[in-house]
Amino acid sequence: MARVKGLTFADMQAFVRERGGDAAWQRMRDSLSLEERAVVESVVGSGWYPLELHHRVLDFMPAVLGAERVETMHDYARWAAERHVSRVYRVLFLVINPARMLEKSGEYWHRFYDTGEWTVIRDTPTRVRGDLVGFAMPRPNLCDFLNGYLPALFARIGARDVRCTHPRCRTRGEAVCSYHLEWR
Repeated sequence: MARVKGLTFADMQAFVRERGGDAAWQRMRDSLSLEERAVVESVVGSGWYPLELHHRVLDFMPAVLGAERVETMHDYARWAAERHVSRVYRVLFLVINPARMLEKSGEYWHRFYDTGEWTVIRDTPTRVRGDLVGFAMPRPNLCDFLNGYLPALFARIGARDVRCTHPRCRTRGEAVCSYHLEWR
């Protein structure tokens, strides 16, 4: 069973509460089964939990916030990137080329997910392709999240005018999810 770190549930709860208040979080909880709600309410940040439940919470997020799906995933992605890159990391990353950071993304990725591996190819000093290979449960919401998270993360660490495309996707029948990033 594929798993996700409990920290992601804490992030989703904080985001929903910040954007929609306690009432939105209550609607989110009400969308879950009693068993799922019990898991979400007992999450510990350092624990590991079913990826399927993570996907269900992501799936309900746009409806409880009353927003469009892709817009919600990108908003959540930008919010999460801001939260995940502390000032300490940001100073460190300012001396590292963003492409190098993505090359090290496998280590970062496994802080949150126990499935999937990143293969990164640096085309130029300011252009990189990252393929997520072998992710157990690809879903459009997670792909949209990553399509927002990666450029937000690059911008957070000093890249400018970041553009991200997602030309290949397992949810569209491709072998991998591929993200292409360019920046100044």
